[in-house]
Amino acid sequence: TVYDENFALPTTTEKTGYQFDGWFDNEELTGEAIANILQGTTGDLTLYAKWTLADGYVVTVDNGATAKTAEEFATYLAAAEGTVNAILLADVETNILVPADVTLNLDLAGITLTGTTAADTIYVSRTATLNVTDSVGGAEVLAAVNKSAVFNNGTTTLNGGTFTRISQTDKSWYVITNHGVMTSNAGATVSINAEYDGTSQASLFENGYYNYDAYTNERNGYVEGTNNAAPTLTINGGLYHGGLNTIKNDDAATLVINNGTFENFIQVAVMNWNIATINGGTFSVTSGIDATAITNGGYYDNLVDQGILTINGGVFASTYAIKATEEKNFVGSSRITINGGDFTNDALTALIQPTGVANMVTDNKITINGGSYKGTEENISGLAKATFDSLIGEGKLGTLEEGIYTVADGELD
Repeated sequence: TVYDENFALPTTTEKTGYQFDGWFDNEELTGEAIANILQGTTGDLTLYAKWTLADGYVVTVDNGATAKTAEEFATYLAAAEGTVNAILLADVETNILVPADVTLNLDLAGITLTGTTAADTIYVSRTATLNVTDSVGGAEVLAAVNKSAVFNNGTTTLNGGTFTRISQTDKSWYVITNHGVMTSNAGATVSINAEYDGTSQASLFENGYYNYDAYTNERNGYVEGTNNAAPTLTINGGLYHGGLNTIKNDDAATLVINNGTFENFIQVAVMNWNIATINGGTFSVTSGIDATAITNGGYYDNLVDQGILTINGGVFASTYAIKATEEKNFVGSSRITINGGDFTNDALTALIQPTGVANMVTDNKITINGGSYKGTEENISGLAKATFDSLIGEGKLGTLEEGIYTVADGELD
């Protein structure tokens, strides 16, 4: 109860990184700010403080208790131990380095995070963990020239946000580079719209190494103690669009795709050099140099380029579903097993890209145990024999036409 005179509310309340804008009698902080409690007021009164982010402050930590500038946040992360929960508050141009043994739970919260040319936009050290969400929607993480939006040597999970480049014509580097353990879930988008002009161009998403043991540079090869000897990428959903190749599973890497949408307009949606398993997803490539969903290749007796591809499911809405590379003495080295999948899309004109047929036949490196295929019974029946030699010999491999047929347990159903 206020007895003698109005009670002036304090105005010196402080919250680091924020400006105090007064007291309000509602959680929505609407109406006029209250400066005084009037004489004669009785009973309980709940007031709410209104805070406005101060200029230059871009991220909050400590469950929202403290805001920091980009420079302060970098210093805070560098000295952190254990888990840091951070929420972006304003669009910012900076780079985030997650140090060893630190877990960063980063909510992009609808904000645009733009990297500088000094470093990758977000760099995750070996033994560090990054979990990215976007509680608001519409957030972007942008990479500068020759840098990635996320460069992961540790353990990273993407649950939201769009990861792309500052310039959509910038073809200089992978939008995401994974040299650790990474999971990408529904809600994440990785994209670039740069068109092919005959010059050098990077794939969209690199999993593994460009050349496993020919570099001491962590950006291209395995460096003991810096990155992971056997990178793994699991994709459970999301949209992946563009790049020379959309997903490149490179030296020493393992790829598992359970779901998601994969679109390419230059070469292929998935390029596999080591071990890849496709359990689901939609793969759309109907134009460009290859117009093929998946390219598979490998070296003889090379443990980091094994060329093992297993397809258990997925929808293949590309001109061709599979190509076995014919370059660099890879002939006969591809090992492909198809246990399932939908190869009936109207866009699909042939299961195998014609230039890759000979490579698949040489050593009977493909086995087809299941799946649904578009074509005539004559065209399809050879698939149940689990080898392409009879298909080639009888001229049965080619454009698939009328009808839909299912192969189960290696037999035409």
